[in-house]
Amino acid sequence: YLSAPQFPNRAYLAAIGASGVWPGIKIPDGRRIMLNLDTVAILSAQDLLRPYFNPGPAVLDAGGNAKAHLNLSAFPRLGVPCWIAWVVFDRAAPSGIAYLPDPYVIRI
Repeated sequence: YLSAPQFPNRAYLAAIGASGVWPGIKIPDGRRIMLNLDTVAILSAQDLLRPYFNPGPAVLDAGGNAKAHLNLSAFPRLGVPCWIAWVVFDRAAPSGIAYLPDPYVIRI
């Protein structure tokens, strides 16, 4: 579940990466998106990893919530960490990014 109640009805982007969070992606206002831009992250940001990673509707609902899905039932347990990062967009915010939470780490 993605939740940013202070940003209802705003667009967001979610991605999953496999190569860590540092140095991440530096954005012009000095903040960092804490996800390394590897092949997995690029494919997931382009919504090309379905049915394994579904980033959700790309717009938060009226309560500022959305639901993303990760389905790894076809894969064996590997114990490999992956990170999920997401951002909420707003043209009025610095660099167009209103909300930049810490990434989630999971083991697949």
